[in-house]
Amino acid sequence: MDSSPNQPQPSSSGRNPEKARHVQAGKREKDQQRLANTAAARQSKFLSPEEIQELGSRMDNLLAHMRTNMPMENVKQKGHMFFRHGLEFTREWGNLTWFTEQAIESTHAAYARQARRYKMVDDRRQIFMLKYWFSQCLLEASRPRPDDAEEYESWDDPAFFYDDATDE
Repeated sequence: MDSSPNQPQPSSSGRNPEKARHVQAGKREKDQQRLANTAAARQSKFLSPEEIQELGSRMDNLLAHMRTNMPMENVKQKGHMFFRHGLEFTREWGNLTWFTEQAIESTHAAYARQARRYKMVDDRRQIFMLKYWFSQCLLEASRPRPDDAEEYESWDDPAFFYDDATDE
């Protein structure tokens, strides 16, 4: 068998590595096209109901493709926001602008700030923080609202805390 050094040689499995690279590149281009199909809707404009429906089918198509071809990968915050809440938001408000790259990136600071509250290693500290949070919620709930303010003389008025205190 005559083989030229410039010709790609088949591997031991009988597959041509050059052809395999070409096929892989084609798959990558199709993956990028699936993502680009959804990117067109992420412009700052209002979408028609037909465009929203088309966006939903494109998102479903992309998500199904990812589940089939990347089953071991995890979807991070951006993907979760886009796939889980994007279509619902678009149906409600008519556009997908909040799910653009910049908008999602801006949520990282808020996410990191809140993460301190639930990503604690020490169980005692976590319990303390939960008790503190609960007490703050109770304190906030017990404050008079502006519409209730004229009903009560002051915070010391027991009627504010107990409805039956006025019955005595």
